[in-house]
Amino acid sequence: MKRFSLKKIAMMSLAAMMAVSAISMTAFAEETVAMTLLSSYVNDLNDTLPEIGSTVTFTDADGIEQQATVAGYLDINEVSANEPMPMWDSNWMEDVEIPRNIDGHQGAQIGLWYSPKTTENYAKLSTRNWNAHLNTLNVSLTEKYLTSSGYKYNIYVGAIESPSTYTITGVRLTAGRSYAYTFSSQQNSNSQAECDLRLFSE
Repeated sequence: MKRFSLKKIAMMSLAAMMAVSAISMTAFAEETVAMTLLSSYVNDLNDTLPEIGSTVTFTDADGIEQQATVAGYLDINEVSANEPMPMWDSNWMEDVEIPRNIDGHQGAQIGLWYSPKTTENYAKLSTRNWNAHLNTLNVSLTEKYLTSSGYKYNIYVGAIESPSTYTITGVRLTAGRSYAYTFSSQQNSNSQAECDLRLFSE
């Protein structure tokens, strides 16, 4: 039977622990990409992702701070650009400045609120011409609805890593409610991130 010194056993144990730790960190890092909340991009693995049901603050198109409930994570799927024409279309908005996500807010709302018809099902977006400072585009879809105590907001969040056309199937649009897109940039520098955006629904 082969014998190992205590020092060698300790070194082997340490190597095994490091390998397991690396695997765990890789898995966690991949998960944060798919489930990143705009108000708290995780640069440090010790940070905690905000939970569904928690409250976040965002600034609407009028510059007014609003409170929203985190209602879920977006299921953002890349789709063919040759799909049927959308029901609602913003046309291309060029050289949109995307704010860096550094202060715990939800970035900048792009475009106005829109109210879907009963025949509209999902939110969609196209993005192109990312400049060198835009690595990952945080996306949120804010849902606004009226209650007996005033307007309430739900917010659904996610992220995309490359320019393309996407459909958001994680949220089904509800007639009678209003929706808006908000974006911010995951980056380490203060340089201005920009891209072209097109917002629509189907």
